[in-house]
Amino acid sequence: MAFKIISEYSLWLLVFVIPIAIMTGIYFYKNDSTLSEMPAPLCKTIRILRMVTLFILFLLLLSPVFKWYRFQIHKPVIVIAVDQSKSMAISHNASQQIPFLKKYLPQIKEKMGSGYDVQLFGFGSTMRRIDSLSFNDNQTNFSSALQQIQNEFEYQNIGAVVLISDGIINNGQNPLFMNSSLAFPVYSVVTGDTSLQRDIFIEKVIYNPHAYLGNNIRIQVNLRANLASGEHTRIQIREGNEQLDSRLVTITDRKYFQSFTFMIEAKKAGTHTYTIEVDSIANEYTVKNNKAMAVIHVTTDKQKVFIVSEAPHPDMGAMRYALESNAAIEVSILSPEVATDSVVKSNGIILYQLPSITNSSSTLIKKIITAQIPVLFVLGSQSQLSQFNSLFSSPMIIANKKQTEDAFLVFNKDENIFSMSDDEIKTCEDFPPLLVPFADYKLPSDAEAVAFQRIKHITTSKPLIAFMTWQSNQKCGIIFGEGLYRWRLNEFAKTQQHSCFNKLINKMVAYLMTNQKKEYFTVNVKPVFSEIENVEFQAELYNKSYEPLNTPDVQLSIISDKNKTYTFTFDKNAPYYSLNAGAFPVGEYQWTATTTLGNDFFKKTGAFKIREENLEIQNLTADYSLMEQLALRTKGEVIPLSQLNALPDKIKTNKNIVATSSSSENFVTLIEFKIILILIVLLLAIEWFIRRFYGSL
Repeated sequence: MAFKIISEYSLWLLVFVIPIAIMTGIYFYKNDSTLSEMPAPLCKTIRILRMVTLFILFLLLLSPVFKWYRFQIHKPVIVIAVDQSKSMAISHNASQQIPFLKKYLPQIKEKMGSGYDVQLFGFGSTMRRIDSLSFNDNQTNFSSALQQIQNEFEYQNIGAVVLISDGIINNGQNPLFMNSSLAFPVYSVVTGDTSLQRDIFIEKVIYNPHAYLGNNIRIQVNLRANLASGEHTRIQIREGNEQLDSRLVTITDRKYFQSFTFMIEAKKAGTHTYTIEVDSIANEYTVKNNKAMAVIHVTTDKQKVFIVSEAPHPDMGAMRYALESNAAIEVSILSPEVATDSVVKSNGIILYQLPSITNSSSTLIKKIITAQIPVLFVLGSQSQLSQFNSLFSSPMIIANKKQTEDAFLVFNKDENIFSMSDDEIKTCEDFPPLLVPFADYKLPSDAEAVAFQRIKHITTSKPLIAFMTWQSNQKCGIIFGEGLYRWRLNEFAKTQQHSCFNKLINKMVAYLMTNQKKEYFTVNVKPVFSEIENVEFQAELYNKSYEPLNTPDVQLSIISDKNKTYTFTFDKNAPYYSLNAGAFPVGEYQWTATTTLGNDFFKKTGAFKIREENLEIQNLTADYSLMEQLALRTKGEVIPLSQLNALPDKIKTNKNIVATSSSSENFVTLIEFKIILILIVLLLAIEWFIRRFYGSL
């Protein structure tokens, strides 16, 4: 710790302060005849007390500030991340590797010594701190685990990550393709068995979990076989005990792969469970991966959405792809003329930059108003803002010139009507900007601004996405800018998927098409979940004026097919309700939601099914190449499991893994020390007491 005294005035003044304090004390007592009876030593004492008091007071006038630096040493953090997925426990040599790992892993921390901060994590379905090894996760997500380590230790001295895994990934992004480079070396400890085993297995089942009555259900099955050339088997699909289709399979290669497509007619509404199974062969490594399931919910009708525009634009394709990801929606892109003739057939309409500069679409808009069809307006550079404003009771966009600006999306956290998660909100708020009119915005009093415009780094009160009623109290939404396709491209570039963009567009359209006045109490939940998914509910409650509220508690009871009961209370996510009930075991579940509003009791019931997810038994061949590349790209090292004991020495010899130091400045003024004030009062009190005792004032 380094120490220093600074002052607004020169500290050389202390050279004058000390004699002034001494001389003042002497002068004060020099001609005081009332102290004649006081003993000389005691008289000298009170003089010294007065001098010390005066010195402290003069010192306070100089306003000295004490400044010191506090230095802190940060030990290198060594994160040991152990793959906790099931594939680690069912590999060919797991019976030897797991006991070895459990025996020597605790010794690493001891061998690293006190100079390192060793922390143990487990990863698979999630990344978390662990005390013991379990190997029961249903999936392996490398990229999420590494990203979480990077985020959690971003401001700490992370020295290295020891990654103990078989390298088998079945969820998330390949870590070799992560956008952000890792800021630490990875020491890869490879487990599992890299050799091929004689095995036939269903690698993947691809299907849409939603279908419509009367349509054909397409189920694609990817079949693999290793070291089984010349063998004959059979793959079949059945529902319950009824076999729906089967194929004979001849394995023609040492590493065999074949994709089979089964087409099944959706004859009955409801949730259907299809079992796909391949017959085992002689001396097969395991038969656990010979079976897979597909759970499909069959419904009776689709909702039709028209995207209407005068000219093509990539935004329309982006919205179409997003809406088509929802099997419950049928999307058509139409010109204003064609849409005018068939508008009554739609459940919702998206008017893209209509009315435009060259096409008012007045006939189409009149039919939309007459049919009371919910509409989503998307504004852009071709929009005719004056005609758009005329559709509402008062002008909404006031612009002097046809100028535009870039506006980023910022969600209205107080009106999260879509129940987006924090991660989804963050992803959406990182989207590129839309091109919006440079104008003043005046929304109607009943409007709900879902998102605002952020111009550069300033979040404004200007809406970017809003919903309201117009004309005959029908619902409409407005996206105040163009460039939605860039949102879709941006998300794919970062995550290799479009889930957040698709969800945002679908929720906007679903919100418009939902008839809020149909029921006072509604509960929404998907009919089918994977065993690795969290079961999420959304609920809405309205008073008799159809105003949303979430004052009363909403209770939920879930009963499994084994008669086990789970009870929950919904979270109040103003102005609606939401609930994340977590993951459930495979099976069928019945649920009941209840609430009371005044004297009215509301009750909703339903069901959902949890399907099995056998990701961890589909591929059991360890990926040594992935682990090696991960180590090389991060300037780490590959270490065989048998040499785990040598790991501490390898880390200690890495010259880049060293302790770091940091310093912090601290300031305090003399007057902040309460003991100084107490000392002054005490010195004066002692002096006064002695003087009074001997009869002096």
